[in-house]
Order: sequence, then C-alpha cells, then structure tokens
Amino acid sequence: MNSKCLFVFLLVFFVFEVYSSNKSSSSSTKPPQEQKQTIQNGEACVFYRNINITVPVFHKDIPTLLIGHVAWGFRIGNNNKYIYGSDDGSDNKCGGNKTWQQYSGTRAEMLSWFKKENYNYYYCKNTVNPKDNSAQNKISERKKQKYYVNNWYCDKHPPTNNCLTDTFEILYAYNMLELPVQTKSPTFWFGYWCGNENDCWWTDVCVNKCWKL
Repeated sequence: MNSKCLFVFLLVFFVFEVYSSNKSSSSSTKPPQEQKQTIQNGEACVFYRNINITVPVFHKDIPTLLIGHVAWGFRIGNNNKYIYGSDDGSDNKCGGNKTWQQYSGTRAEMLSWFKKENYNYYYCKNTVNPKDNSAQNKISERKKQKYYVNNWYCDKHPPTNNCLTDTFEILYAYNMLELPVQTKSPTFWFGYWCGNENDCWWTDVCVNKCWKL
C-alpha cells in the first residue's frame, strides 16, 4: 500500500472513530424532555344523586331550592382498587358532625355501591401522576371537620363545608386539576364536571353529558 492510500485509510478510520464516539456520547446525554418517562395515570370520579328534598341555600328566611348531592372516588396506583365515599351531611346543618361513609374495592364494586345508595349519575376523568397518599390524608382531615351546609344559611357565616367542598378538596389533593370552580349548587357543579359549558337550572339539563348508573 503506497503512502497516499495509507493516508486516506487512516483519515477515514479517524473520522469514523470520532463520529462513533460522539454518537455514543450524545445518546447518553439527551435532554430530559427527550428521555423516556414512565407516567402513572389515575382516575378521579364524581357521583351525583338527585335528592328529593329541598335544602336551604341562601338564608333561613329565603325559600329553598333543590340542589342535589355529590360524592367522590379515585383509583389507587395502577391496579383496580378504588377508595370512595361521601359526606352525607348532618342533622345539625351548622356545625354538626358529618355523616361520613368510606369504602375500598374494585371499580365495579364502587359503581355497584353508589347505585345501591340511589345515586343517579357519575363521570370519571383520567388523572396524570395521581397523589394517592395526599388524597387519603385529605380524607382524614375533612371527615373530622364540622358540617356547614353553606355560609349563607348559617348565622355565623363560617366557611362552607359540605358534600361539594369535600369532593372538591379530596380530588384536588389527588391531583385532579381539571375541577370546575365551586358553585353554590352541587347540581350545577356536577354539570360543569361532565362538560356542560353553561349554567343549568334543571337536573336533566345539567346531567345530559354524564354517565347513568
């Protein structure tokens, strides 16, 4: 092999080695956004019951309005286990102990329980990076608090603490960030949760995008 051919051969070999080294180095130092990440998905659910009684909404001296009732459920980890329950109010609507129900089971068991409890509709959404422990801590916190139907009805105007605020706080702690702004009526709020974009004054309109139990 003459000197010219040898030079070309060595040059090609050198370029190949440099290219291979750079390729290996760049593949191991990809920016974080390009590296494969494992994201755990959860599921947050809201359940609705069209109660057949009227509940004071504004003040004791103002006529009452049918407002409905909501409850909550969420998946734990990547398996088929859910924690679910409800704040069923109190005989003392301004500072009484909450009537609290809470269970765990499969998704089918959760739906079956709410159906037996006469809930009419539900709607679930996927949750990215759910915070199971945070939601369970929030449950422990909320169920110990006193029940206040709302701050208009109760004379001392404490913060509202009812089925809607419990459902909101628990699912928000779970990392469900697509929750509607809390409104005066669980019926209105549930309608927004299901995808309604406007206020609805009749239950059948509020729930027309929700799933029937």
